[in-house]
Amino acid sequence: MKNFKILVVDDDDGVATFIEKKLESGGYDVKKVDGSEQVYSTFLRFRPDLVILDLVIGEEAGLSLMNYIRNFAPNMRTIYISREEERYRSLLEKERKRYRAEFLQRPFVGTDLMRLVHEQEQR
Repeated sequence: MKNFKILVVDDDDGVATFIEKKLESGGYDVKKVDGSEQVYSTFLRFRPDLVILDLVIGEEAGLSLMNYIRNFAPNMRTIYISREEERYRSLLEKERKRYRAEFLQRPFVGTDLMRLVHEQEQR
């Protein structure tokens, strides 16, 4: 197993499980959480190298979750996923410039996910 840990945050269990299985098959150490109430404690215990999260999780935005996480890890590598790129375009551009965050448009294929994860791992 690679020594690169990834936290997957998505309230759609089907998507989260797909991501988890794809990453585990690539040798990554993965933890999956399905709601914002679990994110902070899991993040602090697991200490991931990368966070992959949906832009909209329940009532809370993924960007808000990442702002809180960055209080503990200012340079946390991030890949956002969503169907709503247009709605968040300006915020995503700021994230890309400031944190070199990436975005993956739903629906996506496993090869695109793995490419972005590998790019984040190499940073």
